Amino acid sequence: MAQRVKVSADSLIVLALLLVSSYSVVLFACASSFSSTHKKQHLQVVGVEQEVDALLKWKSTLVNQNYSLLSSWKMNSTASTTSPCKWYGISCNNEGSVDEVSIPGLGLEGTLHNFNFSSFSNFASLNLSLNRLSGTIPNWQSICNLTNLTSLSIIENRISGVIPRDIGRLSSLTALGLSKNNLSGTIPTSITNLTSLNILILHENQLSGIIPQDIGRLRALTSFSLSINNLRGPIPTSICNLTNLIILQMFQNNLSGIIPREIGRLKSLTKFDLSSNKLVGPVPASVGNLRSLTRLSLFENQLTGSLPIEMSNLTQMENLFLSENKFSGHLPQNICQSLTLERFVADRNHFTGPIPRSLRNCTSLTSLVLQDNKLVDNITEAFHVCPILWRLAISNNMLFGELSKDWGNCQNLTVLIFSGNNITGKIPSEMGNSKTLSQLFLRSNNLVGEIPKELLKLSSLIVLDLSNNQLSGKLSFAFGMLSCWIWVRRISFLVYEFVERGSLQNVLCDREQAVEFDWIKRITFIEGTANALAYMHHDCFPAIVHRDISSNNILLDFEYNARVSDFGTARILKPDSSNWTSLAGTYGYVAPELAYTMKVTEKCDVYSFGVIILEVLMGRHPSEITTLLSQNVLSSSSSSSSKVGQNVMLGDILDQCIGAPTDIVKKEIMYIVKAGFSCLRSDPCSRPTMQEVSVGLSLSAHSRAGLAKPFETISLGDLLLLCTKQQQALAEFTETSTDLEKADLNAAALTES
Repeated sequence: MAQRVKVSADSLIVLALLLVSSYSVVLFACASSFSSTHKKQHLQVVGVEQEVDALLKWKSTLVNQNYSLLSSWKMNSTASTTSPCKWYGISCNNEGSVDEVSIPGLGLEGTLHNFNFSSFSNFASLNLSLNRLSGTIPNWQSICNLTNLTSLSIIENRISGVIPRDIGRLSSLTALGLSKNNLSGTIPTSITNLTSLNILILHENQLSGIIPQDIGRLRALTSFSLSINNLRGPIPTSICNLTNLIILQMFQNNLSGIIPREIGRLKSLTKFDLSSNKLVGPVPASVGNLRSLTRLSLFENQLTGSLPIEMSNLTQMENLFLSENKFSGHLPQNICQSLTLERFVADRNHFTGPIPRSLRNCTSLTSLVLQDNKLVDNITEAFHVCPILWRLAISNNMLFGELSKDWGNCQNLTVLIFSGNNITGKIPSEMGNSKTLSQLFLRSNNLVGEIPKELLKLSSLIVLDLSNNQLSGKLSFAFGMLSCWIWVRRISFLVYEFVERGSLQNVLCDREQAVEFDWIKRITFIEGTANALAYMHHDCFPAIVHRDISSNNILLDFEYNARVSDFGTARILKPDSSNWTSLAGTYGYVAPELAYTMKVTEKCDVYSFGVIILEVLMGRHPSEITTLLSQNVLSSSSSSSSKVGQNVMLGDILDQCIGAPTDIVKKEIMYIVKAGFSCLRSDPCSRPTMQEVSVGLSLSAHSRAGLAKPFETISLGDLLLLCTKQQQALAEFTETSTDLEKADLNAAALTES
């Protein structure tokens, strides 16, 4: 019995030991759990503090850090810790850690040198687009360590440097936007490792080299843009594996070779642009499989052959651009059978045969440009069922027939270009009913008869060219009631009959007309010429540079209003072209830079306009004044400018055949002469634009500053000195001002005397 009790006691001791042991384990486990949770919370707090510090440090380096939308980026003075989760553009995950920074379009200026990407281990999205961030990204390595990053966008900044090889480590990326920066170097082949990418946007940089051959690995891509770079070489065949692509843009590079035959596999494409490259060969027939296409741009290449008949399958097509290639053969007959085509541009090719019936009767067309081909067709009954057509350009073909009176019923028609064909008959008077018509080109045809007076009803008309026909009659040009100005190309021998007073040179040389051409009329004439040139330079796209502005090419109507004429040397400026050309213009009006460079810019016309200003005020060509200015070269030195022209009084150079100007006119003359001097600056970059001149001239004379001293004592040197000071002020202002502010200053600066 005693022995059994002892056993039980031993058992109790063991049990007690077990209980104590278990309790200790539980206590240890609880303590460990508490320690782990506390440590995790501590790490989270430390991580958030690092994120806050990183964001505030970067903000402090921005030029405009006080931008109102970033005012929320600050330490919390009422709490022991600061959370960035409610800051503008910041999002956090459930643990309070920053997972997104999205601050596009704030105009932020600065660099990314002090943006510590390594502080943001939970980053999923970074959007710094549409700002003014510059410099390189020195810490790409830190960005490439953000393996949770799904979206990276720094579009439209001023970031330079290269795209690193390590970009391929961002395996979670679905969107990468680096366009509109100054990135250089090649596209790293490692980018093809980003197989989750839906969007890859790299356009408008300075990228060079070839497109990676394995680009076809990015099978999830829906939008891919490489346009406006310096890429070369062929289009990789593997690109045809990107069957989810909706948008593919590679225009304005130096890509060569052919369009891959397998391109028809990209059946989801809606927009496809290969324009402005060096592609050769035919358009593959498989293009006809791209039935979702709404826009196809192949212009400015060296493509050849006929368009495949399969292109008629593109029933969703809205915009088709094929100009400046070497295409031949007939246009596809069913090019507009689905009545979705809105714009078809295929000029400067070698197309032959008739204009397809589907095009002639395409009610969806708004713009059709087929000029400079070899098309042969009767256009008498064509295009009259195109209710929304606003532009039709079919010049320089072999078209025949007569102009239909039905053109007067096209109430949306704005531009009609039929020049250089074999059109016969008369100009129908019904054309005067086209109230929206602003440009009418019928030159170099076989038109006969009188020019119908009903054309005077074309109140929107800006450009009329009837030259090189067999037309007769007279017109008093009263056009421009809505648009204010009209430019008339020389219509053979009839031009001086059309514009009653002939050229400016004729008026100034005719004593009777010169006297009648008083100060008010001359000021109005100068303003009108400025408005005309401003329209050509700034309201026409592409801009038109006249290149031969002279007193012989500016005509005056009965009321002495200006009509800029003779566009025989005019040049359309392509924004992305070098615009080099042979010397053109009239001696005494040509800008000095054309003596050593053949590059044409709008500033060439600005110089010529400066000569015209002085000629109108002086009554003769201002050769002695332009010589004086060229010796001074309108120096930026105030001391130099103050010595030039001090012995030449302003009043002495004015045309003496008309009476002395009134006080209000004197202020206008001073302003206009200063404007003329500004236009005659030797450095074209320092000349104002015609828009700035036009705006300045349009100001009321009463808004001009008063004369600092008597008009009779003002010399050309005084005005030159004012111009130089204003130029210096503008140069200083340029460093810190927007383009709009600069334009305002340029237009208004000369008003101060």
